[in-house]
Amino acid sequence: MKRSLNYLTCLLLTASCTEFLNEKPDRALAIPNSLQDLQAILDNETRNSNLPDAGDIGSDYYYLDDRAWNGMNETIRANYSWLADLPPATNNWYLNYQRIFDANVVLEAAGDMDGIDGKTGDIDRIKGEAYFLRGWMFCQLAQLFSPPFGADDQNTPLGIPLRLTPDINDVSYRSTVTETYRQIISDLNAAVQLLPDASAYKTRPGKAAAYAALSRTYLAMRDYESAFLYADSCLAIHNALLDYNQLDSTKSNPFEPLNAEVIYHARFFSIPLFNSTARVDSNLYSLYDEADLRKQLFYHTNNAGVTGFYGDYSGSVSGPSFAGIATDEILLTRAECLVRMGRIDEGVRDLNMLLRNRISTDAFHELSFAEGHDALDRILIERRKELAFRGGIRWMDLRRLNKEGRHEERLIRRINGEEYILEPNDARYTWLIPFEVVQITGMAQNPR
Repeated sequence: MKRSLNYLTCLLLTASCTEFLNEKPDRALAIPNSLQDLQAILDNETRNSNLPDAGDIGSDYYYLDDRAWNGMNETIRANYSWLADLPPATNNWYLNYQRIFDANVVLEAAGDMDGIDGKTGDIDRIKGEAYFLRGWMFCQLAQLFSPPFGADDQNTPLGIPLRLTPDINDVSYRSTVTETYRQIISDLNAAVQLLPDASAYKTRPGKAAAYAALSRTYLAMRDYESAFLYADSCLAIHNALLDYNQLDSTKSNPFEPLNAEVIYHARFFSIPLFNSTARVDSNLYSLYDEADLRKQLFYHTNNAGVTGFYGDYSGSVSGPSFAGIATDEILLTRAECLVRMGRIDEGVRDLNMLLRNRISTDAFHELSFAEGHDALDRILIERRKELAFRGGIRWMDLRRLNKEGRHEERLIRRINGEEYILEPNDARYTWLIPFEVVQITGMAQNPR
């Protein structure tokens, strides 16, 4: 490392004051100076389990009854009802910038190790993982704290701060929206160049995961040709699909962790989305017919009469926590992009490939569409059904599809006899930055 501050000190200084005061520094943790140290930083399972949940709390695939809502803290209640004057839980900001700090520490230290005989391959892989992690975290943060990508606001200084070094003295300021997405794409492309096709462990990214993350980024930008290109590149490496006909719907969660569809494993933690509390929205539930195996595999009604989500790809039985990347998402992305590009038959072929593994074998019939808009409508419905409770995807979809009048959504919550409404393209689709961050740095707050 080029700077005298060791890794532990820098880490503490990026946390909140309370966390800093409560920490007891371990003097055995010093400057990372080996590949094992750097890999350990990247493999931190606790930190990999804290992707942001604000978008999921604000999404429309579930609701809280009055009793559950009243039992939540003020921040969760405000986020759930899209109140304009409170930011999401500060963990949505701080924990993800901690991971960006981790990536920057690794990139700087790995750069100092370049040229070590016999270690080039390992150094490159570790640098690739760090570039992926930084780009992935920037992408997550952009879906919460930066406006949806669009020609009307992409050059405004309302992007996210792009921390590119571990130097805590660097001034934080907001980039433009264009600069934010340019950096995400740059980091993920760097990862593609350095990573193997697939990692030995699904908790580490391979080239397929980097391609998938690029595809999701371009989808958020509504650049469908680029999103197709990277989805196709991902699926050329990893295209495994689970056959839901082979799964046991009587299990609490029929999906094994790290199953064949998982390309990259990551998690989030969100108390209001626990299946003992979050009730599946009837508009979503009604989309599944009886031959759709997802209806039995994803959802169960518990002893309290609450229909909750149990089909989590992390294997959790208490609530959704999978926030990684899986084949089904990328296949649906490729299908959507193909149809939008006018290649309707190819897009519907991808859709049928998915549904053949989701519908009861004796009830499955291949779909066909004469009109592209009908095919697109069905793909978006299947995306909503397949990727519900999937760590930030629905929030991203709401933001991008609201840019299209045909697919915009008006969200409504009813709480304690009052109605709360989130209109398409409302400023509240961009969360407030934590107040203390704005106060300390002087960066612009998101408008209301």
